Amino acid sequence: MEANACDKVLKELERLIGKYQRKVEKETEKRQAEFETVMGYQSESDIQDAYGWEFITEAQYERYLEIFREGRDALEKHVPTVNERAFAILQNIRADVICERQNYRYEAMSPDELRAEIKRQQEAEREWGKRLKAIKAKRMLVSGQDARQSSSGEGDAAV
Repeated sequence: MEANACDKVLKELERLIGKYQRKVEKETEKRQAEFETVMGYQSESDIQDAYGWEFITEAQYERYLEIFREGRDALEKHVPTVNERAFAILQNIRADVICERQNYRYEAMSPDELRAEIKRQQEAEREWGKRLKAIKAKRMLVSGQDARQSSSGEGDAAV
């Protein structure tokens, strides 16, 4: 029953996470649009002129100067908003509820079912380890070929 209750809570958390994710995406789009607007100015004096002619507000003027001076860092390294923090908190809660649900499911298992589940998980971990090794080996092979091509100039001839 507890695992089923966790499923209900997870369903509601997913709804809330989606809601806050959309809000965060809108904020990001707004910051991007503001950044593009600011980068349309040639200099700080152009921004000051826009403020002087009352095309932008004082708050916009100060923000635009900050963005103009910091560049892309103002966009990428901003102070997290309330919605971003709420989104992160909800994701953490979701992870905790998923763990709780798994614990409840384990508690409801018989000893034989529990042993079978542990065996299944161990096999899955071994398979995952094999896949990771294969990916790493392939990556090393590809990066080794890239290094040989760039040092011999083969990559330039193909372009």
